[in-house]
Amino acid sequence: MVIVRAALLCAPLAAMFLPSCSVSVMPATAGSGAIPALFVVEPLAGQCIWRSYTGPSKSKDLAKTESCPHDIWWPVGDLSKVVALGEDRVWTGSLRSLKWVALPHDDITTLWVVDGRPVVGRVTYGDTITIESYVMKGDHFVPGPTRTLDDSALYGDVLAIPPSGKIDKSWTSMARGIAGAPSKRGFVDSPTASQQALVSATPHDDTVGIVKVGNKHLAFKGVIGDTVHPAAPLVWCSDDSCSRGTPLIGKLASQLALSPKDGFLLITEEYTGRSPVVYAEGGTKPVLVLPEGARAIWR
Repeated sequence: MVIVRAALLCAPLAAMFLPSCSVSVMPATAGSGAIPALFVVEPLAGQCIWRSYTGPSKSKDLAKTESCPHDIWWPVGDLSKVVALGEDRVWTGSLRSLKWVALPHDDITTLWVVDGRPVVGRVTYGDTITIESYVMKGDHFVPGPTRTLDDSALYGDVLAIPPSGKIDKSWTSMARGIAGAPSKRGFVDSPTASQQALVSATPHDDTVGIVKVGNKHLAFKGVIGDTVHPAAPLVWCSDDSCSRGTPLIGKLASQLALSPKDGFLLITEEYTGRSPVVYAEGGTKPVLVLPEGARAIWR
């Protein structure tokens, strides 16, 4: 079945948390089934709706904000408490009652959680390259640690960790989850000619990746650039060597993040988590298709 986002059936979204509001989506003619809980932020009518999909034909609205956040952090296993980075603010608190604090500068690009406290950061350029951090204290941010870099550091992710060098390991985030998608670790060291042919990989320009979804393996092309980028075609392997298979059908982004869970595969744009679609193990057509502007991650 193919599922598309449906219009809200609830009353106008006037509150930050919508405990009784659920959304039904228009099902296709095939049967329905459960999917693992999927956390989605979706722009809608000039606002942003935070949703949890627990099945192909059902979702629950969790909260709404004036705009969609760039990143969201929450304690591992507990989405009821969040810290989220917006264009000009940071939201904190429970989904029942989000509050916000203005950012200290308009060029803040990164959010971390350190010792349970929100920390934001930016890179400044001058005689030296400096990462500045600001720590939330009550209803405002105060300057935190800084770190000075040399030019060679810019070839890596200079904002992967805050200047303090510490990230609260009991928290996770949407951006970190997308960046750590299993497809980034699934590339084959020496793909066979049959595997290359299966995903239309060109020698020297491309490689082959394989991830396991439930009991099946999925092969995909890896486009070699600054790093290796997962890309279509995606093919369910029909033998142990992944030399034959059946391709997935559907519109996908040019660079992908592939995240299997409990027999389902979430496919999004590689760095942003946008354009999410979900396939069932071995299925060639998606069971869930969300708008291109939505971002999603397994809960």
